[in-house]
Amino acid sequence: MISHRLTPAALLLLATSLLAADPATVKPTASGGKKAAQSVQPPADPASGWTFSAGAQWRQLGSVNWQTGSAATRPGRPGSAPTFFSGSSTAENPGSYGPNGIGDHTYSDGYVKADGGTATFGDTWYWGYNNASQLQGTGPNQTLQFNSSSSSTTTTTTRSSSSTGSVSSSLKDVLSWDSDLSGAGWFAKIESPEFFRTKNLSLSAELGYSFAGAGTTHLTGGVFQARVQSVQRNSSSTVANTTTTQVTDTYDASGAVVPLAPYAGTLAGPGPLTQNAPSSRQSSTSNSSERLGGSSSTLVRTTDYFSDVREAFHMDLHTISLGPDLNAQFGRFRLGLGLGFGLNIADWDASFEERLSVRTGSGSKVIKTWRDETNGTEVLPGLYLQTTVEVQLTQRLSLFGQARYDWAESFRSGVGPSHFNAEVQGWTLGGGISFSF
Repeated sequence: MISHRLTPAALLLLATSLLAADPATVKPTASGGKKAAQSVQPPADPASGWTFSAGAQWRQLGSVNWQTGSAATRPGRPGSAPTFFSGSSTAENPGSYGPNGIGDHTYSDGYVKADGGTATFGDTWYWGYNNASQLQGTGPNQTLQFNSSSSSTTTTTTRSSSSTGSVSSSLKDVLSWDSDLSGAGWFAKIESPEFFRTKNLSLSAELGYSFAGAGTTHLTGGVFQARVQSVQRNSSSTVANTTTTQVTDTYDASGAVVPLAPYAGTLAGPGPLTQNAPSSRQSSTSNSSERLGGSSSTLVRTTDYFSDVREAFHMDLHTISLGPDLNAQFGRFRLGLGLGFGLNIADWDASFEERLSVRTGSGSKVIKTWRDETNGTEVLPGLYLQTTVEVQLTQRLSLFGQARYDWAESFRSGVGPSHFNAEVQGWTLGGGISFSF
């Protein structure tokens, strides 16, 4: 079986055989039918001998080999130690017996409030009481007592939970993948005048630049997988704690003519006067608790998790070439062979995205996403081998096609928990137009 794939070595051997031949044209002479061989000379050199060429190309930039990583962690291992949560709410009835001084005082059995003269004289006619028992003593020892109570209730709910179970997790068996990189681009080059010629062979130098870009994206499913099986026990208890405060204020009513109970003075007055501020205050506090209720439950469940990873890579490759060209001229056709140095500048960027999902009754739901991006520029020296076929259209314009193979260094890098190795080498096929000046 004959292989149709040309390796660089085979291409070089073929071009060398073609260039080594000494072609000649054979034409009959006017006398005797004898034949004489004459060398084919190239067309006359227009202008200075410099040639500029430009065109389009398709290029194999190389390949990228990935080792996929995972940023996902176990979604959680149930523990045997209980966890607690306490919440409380407060309901208060602070009372309105007011300050232990001048101000408005409201009690469960009366009131003592400020009137227009309270701020100046400290007394008030805006007061009232409900029961005769509130009036104590007579004459200079006469007092009035007022009573009030206030309460505050704090309701506390305590919840506890404990769980036992097991977690099993794994990574996918095969987490490597690779992809070839190829794409379209363009190139330009300039060729020097010939600095060596013998018969139909010539040698010149070439300086070129080419650009091509390519990218690839890959999705790896089921990179991370985990199953959590747990038994969870929950309980709650609610308790109401009530604090009650009892206040008794005593007012100096000496010298006042106190009306019989019940009595209610007004802000407009007039009426008998008493002091606005209590002469003494007594208070007592009591506490009580009441259990309002509680509950308990047991939950058994199994939860499955999995993650998918999407990785992407893109590279723009700039190549500067410098090397000699060996050319053979056959009338309007020219064959060329070049071998030289290539400086490759690879601008690349890579991205990583992993989505952790939990399976539900209706499908799955993404619960966490990790993303990372990175980029870089690599300078990679290398070599190239190329062949060119050119046909002259006019004295200065030519059409050409070329095939080329590049070798360059590889480079390694990573993004997120993943790593990759990029190999920069491959074939280039292109064509364009040349202009001699």
